[in-house]
Amino acid sequence: MRLTIDVHDEIDEPNDFNSGINNNIYDLQVNVSAIGVRITPYLPSGQIPDGANEIQQARTRHIDPTLDDETNFRFKISNEGTSNESIDLRVSPVQFQRPDGVLDAPSDTWLKFLSIDPYYQLEPIGSGNNEIILDLDLRDETADLDASPLPIYALPGTYVVDVTAWYRSNPQVSHTMRFTIIVEDVDGMITALSGVSGLTGVPGEVATFGIAVRNPGNSPSVYNISCETPNRWLIALGDDGNSSSITLEPIPRLEFRTVTVRVTVPPVSEGHPFAGVVEDISCTTTHTQNPSLTNVDSTTITVSPLYKFGTDLYSSSGVPVGPQGNALDEAVDNNQDLNLTLTVSNLGNVPIALSVAVSTTLTSWPYAIFCNNLEDDKSLSLNLVEGESVDCRIQVHVPAEVSNGDSNTIFVETRFSQTEFILNRTELKVEERPDLSLVASPIDVINVAPGESSFGSFIITNEGNVPLQLGWEFGSFPEGWQVGFKTMPIDNLGMHRNEEIQISVFVPAGTALGPLTDSLTLMVTGTTYDGEELVRSATIGFIGVSSSWLTLNSDDLDFERMVPDEIRTGNLTVTNNGNSPCKVDFIISGPSSWVVSGLSTIQSLEAGNSQTIEFTIKNNGGVGSDDLIITAVPTSSVDTKLINGTTEVYVSSTSLTSEDGGLLKVLESAGVPSWALLIVALVFMGVLVGAVLVLRRGGSNFDSGEQILSPGSTIMGSIDQRRDAALDIGLKEDDMVSGSVSQAEIAAALASAGPGPLAPPRPSGAPPAPLGAPPLPGGSPPPPSGYNPERKQ
Repeated sequence: MRLTIDVHDEIDEPNDFNSGINNNIYDLQVNVSAIGVRITPYLPSGQIPDGANEIQQARTRHIDPTLDDETNFRFKISNEGTSNESIDLRVSPVQFQRPDGVLDAPSDTWLKFLSIDPYYQLEPIGSGNNEIILDLDLRDETADLDASPLPIYALPGTYVVDVTAWYRSNPQVSHTMRFTIIVEDVDGMITALSGVSGLTGVPGEVATFGIAVRNPGNSPSVYNISCETPNRWLIALGDDGNSSSITLEPIPRLEFRTVTVRVTVPPVSEGHPFAGVVEDISCTTTHTQNPSLTNVDSTTITVSPLYKFGTDLYSSSGVPVGPQGNALDEAVDNNQDLNLTLTVSNLGNVPIALSVAVSTTLTSWPYAIFCNNLEDDKSLSLNLVEGESVDCRIQVHVPAEVSNGDSNTIFVETRFSQTEFILNRTELKVEERPDLSLVASPIDVINVAPGESSFGSFIITNEGNVPLQLGWEFGSFPEGWQVGFKTMPIDNLGMHRNEEIQISVFVPAGTALGPLTDSLTLMVTGTTYDGEELVRSATIGFIGVSSSWLTLNSDDLDFERMVPDEIRTGNLTVTNNGNSPCKVDFIISGPSSWVVSGLSTIQSLEAGNSQTIEFTIKNNGGVGSDDLIITAVPTSSVDTKLINGTTEVYVSSTSLTSEDGGLLKVLESAGVPSWALLIVALVFMGVLVGAVLVLRRGGSNFDSGEQILSPGSTIMGSIDQRRDAALDIGLKEDDMVSGSVSQAEIAAALASAGPGPLAPPRPSGAPPAPLGAPPLPGGSPPPPSGYNPERKQ
């Protein structure tokens, strides 16, 4: 570079272009050079990328882990300086890049291989030796596609490695490029059943087996397992689960999980499921991230035999006796025959043979057992098929000579084997034991609607062995309610008897819809002949239902003595006392000679509302008096109770006769007023009554009966004789009627008027079966062994 001053030599000086040393020129020598290093990746095709998109492609590799576990990057290092340089190179370890960009060490071991180790001596740019081409190989050392029994795939995700080149003489001159490896996901699933060989289950119990799920892919996977049977048997998955479907926690690469499958064999119902029945079980396993990946595993379960039976003992009135340890006793009476019922059931799924034996603590009480067509005084053998039940009757006779307070325990043993048996027992006590129950039946709630009566039922049962006198009363009920009995309730009830009692309830206007807070209690008091009282009660609730209940009221206007063609006006008030709106139409009943007008349809009358309508009545030829009946008829578009309203209107005409004539009509035609005709009729009736009274006063006082006797006849006798004859009651010494009552007659009358014996004598032969007891097979059974008819008599 040259700097020149006084270029045109305009200044005269000793040292310039013309003389001396020319100091107007200064020369500067400048050396020109360049520095720089660059890394350029190659496309997988081996071409130099052109543009940013191709550069990004050249820096990225994708690995299908089912085919490869390594990849290769080719790149070149160029010296873009003007001098010879020694260039160094560094490749960073492979790192795992999380979705948020944070780098972590990979779970697998990755190895890196460089085709030429650094460092590299490169000439200046423009010479033929200013760049070098290198290959970088990256391999997942953990992956093994040839592993047995399953290949090990590289873990999926995004991995990065940084390559940096720099001048050894000046490390600040450098270039870094990041290469990216993307390992694809591989989904897989392997399932297997365990413990299914010879799988059996007892009804009501649980059979178990296992299903294992393995993940052969390269990423943690979530699986869902669902099991079912054709007959919807209860299946639960897991050790403590209660669902037939379960979603597992993520399973890592090549690991597995085993899930317990618990199958509940249904309890026996009417013998089903029979022993030997085979039920299919299918379990479906689905990859939740890849629903198309599904496996179905199937097996079967066989129902095992179940030998099981049960018994229930019932008293003579049909009450369950209960378990042996807490068995109820039953009160009995002298000389009573009673029947206990034993129900024996095969609760298993195979036929079963049982023996039933009866024993008592007092052998002096005769007894016998009857099952179907079998009978014996001690024991019977039964063969029951699957699900079969049989009712056995145990007949017991209470001897007449037993004392009050005596008891006898009845034992009934039902045996299947030496170690499997059921023992039932009950105790029969000779005593009076009153008992009473009252329940609402069939339900304890009835529907009520304003405007009509509703009915409910109660069942009263004498559960004791003493007849009862009954007294009835109702508990408190809301004001405006009308409560009573539909029919007169019974006032006495024999032992072991029941009767239905029906009540009637009428609720007031405006009763709401839906369940009501009000309830009604019916109470009964049962009294024994000894005066002991038992009080029982039962409560019934109510549900208000929809009702349109109409009532009519008319004013006190006078519609009497209307002249022909006269029109009078009145007011009619219609009230909806129900709880639902309705439409109202009117119907008039009465002679056509009275015309009612003005009662038009009410399109909608809301619950609790009233509407007054003006109407007219015309005398259109009416004669005498009549009653006109006005009926309001409700209709509704919804389901509701419809109750008509009626009222009567009394009408009369000034015309007392029709056009057919008669004396009154002639007088009317002559101009005589109707009120005058009425006075004339009353006067005429008075004259007739007076004439009758005058005739009676003028009659003879003698007894007309004496006219049939001849003068001087003594047939009737004197007055004294006739008096004595009238007072004579015909008492004689040999008559059966006396004037006094003996002490024997008084005692007999009191005995006949007193209460009857507690237990009246029963007819000979077997008694009828009690309520709930099975019928007598083949008629009445023979008397049990040891039974003495003479003693019973």
